[in-house]
Amino acid sequence: MLVAVAIGMGALISVQSRVSAALADETDVYNAGWVTAMTGAVILAVILLVAPRTRRGFGRLRAGLRARTLPWWALLGGLGGMFFVVAQGTAASVLGLALFSMAVVAGQVVGGLVFDSLGAAGGGRRRPTTLRVLGSVLAIAAVSWGALGGGEGDLDVLLLVLAFAAGVGLAGAAGLTGRVQAASRSVVTTAMTNHLLGLTVIVLIVLALLPTGSSGFRLPSSPWLYLGASSARSASRSARSSSVRSGCCSWGSGWSRGS
Repeated sequence: MLVAVAIGMGALISVQSRVSAALADETDVYNAGWVTAMTGAVILAVILLVAPRTRRGFGRLRAGLRARTLPWWALLGGLGGMFFVVAQGTAASVLGLALFSMAVVAGQVVGGLVFDSLGAAGGGRRRPTTLRVLGSVLAIAAVSWGALGGGEGDLDVLLLVLAFAAGVGLAGAAGLTGRVQAASRSVVTTAMTNHLLGLTVIVLIVLALLPTGSSGFRLPSSPWLYLGASSARSASRSARSSSVRSGCCSWGSGWSRGS
């Protein structure tokens, strides 16, 4: 069941990649990141307002931090998600969705094996057994074969490295936010924590780039460009609950099939 959820998440991220690339083409990658984080935060804020019970997670989160059962660095998972959004806007339109997904999946699976061995998701350490490594290699091979055989996009090595790094960041983010989810027991609290961190970072970057003639805080002209944040929020919401129970590597492998 958890693998099926990961497959669905992979499909949603493919949609988000297309939308983020289009938004970056209209403005720039940092504006695309700001719009994605802002839209997601607004959606989550509405949920918090209309469903008071969802706010209890923040109290449990504070209690976990005070008791030190939740390390402070677990709150940094939103940085991985924001880096992925920027990488999407930078690389997806150049590489094409197939090549971009191939590199991201490779990063997720490799990063997942490493983070699982470190116990990043908080569910205990998972050793990289032969079957897990073999399954990861097969997942990468399947996506790579389809991507390279499709002839889509341009083969830019630096952008492939960027996409690979974004995949590693996603695997780490899934593990860290899994810890936050376990402490807060609230998907909305966990997602809002990530979005606020990502939004803060990207706003600071956009402000720093304003003197250079960047697009600044422009809103998309087409309503469908807001869909990137909606699909990202749905995917990240599923990742919170699945990464702890299935591990970062299994989560990334399922994602690869959805992509």
